[in-house]
Amino acid sequence: MTSVAKSFWQILLAQGFCLGLGCGCLFIPCVAIIPQYFKKKKAFANGIAATGSGVGGVIYPIMFRQLQLKIGFAWAVRVLGFVSLATLLVACCLLKIRFQPTEKRALIQLHAFKDPVYTLFCIGEFIGFSGLYNTMVYIQPYAIDNRIIGEHLAFYLLAMLNTASSFGRILPNYIADYIGPLNVIGPMAVISGILGFCWIGIHSSGGVIALAVLYGFFSGGYVSIPPIVIMNITPDLRDFGTRLGPHLLARM
Repeated sequence: MTSVAKSFWQILLAQGFCLGLGCGCLFIPCVAIIPQYFKKKKAFANGIAATGSGVGGVIYPIMFRQLQLKIGFAWAVRVLGFVSLATLLVACCLLKIRFQPTEKRALIQLHAFKDPVYTLFCIGEFIGFSGLYNTMVYIQPYAIDNRIIGEHLAFYLLAMLNTASSFGRILPNYIADYIGPLNVIGPMAVISGILGFCWIGIHSSGGVIALAVLYGFFSGGYVSIPPIVIMNITPDLRDFGTRLGPHLLARM
């Protein structure tokens, strides 16, 4: 749909609504299924799975840029779509529910919000994610508009950020298995916020690159750990998936 879009509303429909709906339908079951296969190191396993997002954030922009120069925007988008289709087919074939539910479960459990711990965590995530992606979205135009670095190097800032994010999704999750996810996600959130304020005083190429790498690492930890927190504060793990959905909605 994006490859044939001619107006803003068509791009909004394709990239905003359809892509968002599809990603949501894929993401929640995957996150809910992974812990079923691990008795220990669940956070670490979740972190390894989450690195796929960071790796994709490195590969796809670079691939799109090179393809766009050679075959144009429309076919570049189509090629990326075919690559996504191929990789997702593999994932869908490999993902299997390990423990089949013995009874029907409610699709939405509003009574979960009667749990103050769950509710406060969702509110905290809503506040945290309200500003989390600002750096990821605006670091490139900031560097170009202020003539800090050239357009060519600025393009790779996002790749640097996502590379660091991949490592940030592994190490903090590994530590979370030993000291608890809440004890890790707190520092990750605080440091990410501090780095956001540090951005105000950065006016050099080295500073912008350092910001991209550091912010990618710490925000990667902050993004990937919440499902493990939800799992730990869910009394009945059969409700993990239904509790994960509203939480992810809160942090949109």
